[in-house]
Amino acid sequence: MPQPLSGLLVLDFSTLLPGPLATLMLAEAGAEVVKIERPGGETMRAIPPAWDGVGAAFAMLNRGKSGLLLDLKQEADRRRLAPLLARADILVEQFRPGVMAEFGLDYEAVRKLNPRIVYCSISGYGQSGPRAREAGHDINYIGATGLLALQPGPASHPDPPPALIADIGAYAQAHPPRTPFDLSQGVQFAIEAYDGDLLVTDGHHNRVLRVTRKGRISVFRAFGNIVPTGLAVDGSTVYMARAGAAPHEPADGRVHAFGPGWKTVATVATGAPLLVDVEFGGGRNLYALAQGTWDGAFPGSPALPMTGSLVRLDGRGKFAVVAEPLNLPTSLEIVRKDAYVVTLAGEVWKLTGVIRPPFPKD
Repeated sequence: MPQPLSGLLVLDFSTLLPGPLATLMLAEAGAEVVKIERPGGETMRAIPPAWDGVGAAFAMLNRGKSGLLLDLKQEADRRRLAPLLARADILVEQFRPGVMAEFGLDYEAVRKLNPRIVYCSISGYGQSGPRAREAGHDINYIGATGLLALQPGPASHPDPPPALIADIGAYAQAHPPRTPFDLSQGVQFAIEAYDGDLLVTDGHHNRVLRVTRKGRISVFRAFGNIVPTGLAVDGSTVYMARAGAAPHEPADGRVHAFGPGWKTVATVATGAPLLVDVEFGGGRNLYALAQGTWDGAFPGSPALPMTGSLVRLDGRGKFAVVAEPLNLPTSLEIVRKDAYVVTLAGEVWKLTGVIRPPFPKD
């Protein structure tokens, strides 16, 4: 079956990311893309990590394209380009405005060779205006808009804002779970580092996802309708809190343990209503956070106010209450002998001295 852009020729003069990503999409739609590079190749070729001797980002962005090395400052190389320009359908370039004109390859010059050419120029601030000749990179944009000034760090070296590495919502829509659901993007509860990657619980889609540092997403463990919530990790073993399906009875509030290659999931403890988190405390004791009694107002509604509790796994498969009542707790963090609890109202409460020794050394 022919692809939608089959038969079209694209000349790609772009470098780094924006232009190569655009022409990659054209190539994947069937266009023939010829990437024009300077002698020695563009900068992205040498940016690590490497794959088969070439920068991995370069290989990813320029797959499916053919290449041609030309020094556009040399008349002889520009003559070699002329036959391609005459039959090309699309030209993509992302030099600063005026550079292609210096090579004799601006739109007006190319149009004389090929009146039907579609000529796409990518630049940071447009082709005209007071900033047209300025470099256009992420760091310039966030500096010019003031976003960089809002980041932590000293004024001379502020920390850049976070970067998106994975879109779990898009993954969830493309890979729906086996269990029933209302929200196609799922509802993510917790994130935890694991074996160089990240684990994320999706309580609505009843699974734990594994996310690599490069953004690859896969299902680490799938469940029935149990509503997984919090996570804690000890080596290769994952401890996971589950709220249980509505009405979130205490018998359904459990902490499970599992790991790679485990055929079954172990139940470590049970008996707390609407568990939302699990954490290690002193001596690697496990603590969990129960939001409390659920009134069944509507699916996804929180527990009743002032029915939550901090509990400790007692080693006999049950929970022992450490502190109560708590008002709609959602997340737990333990620092030595103190527990910090975030609530649905956005408050952070400190529960002083509630964690059993031994404590880690400072």
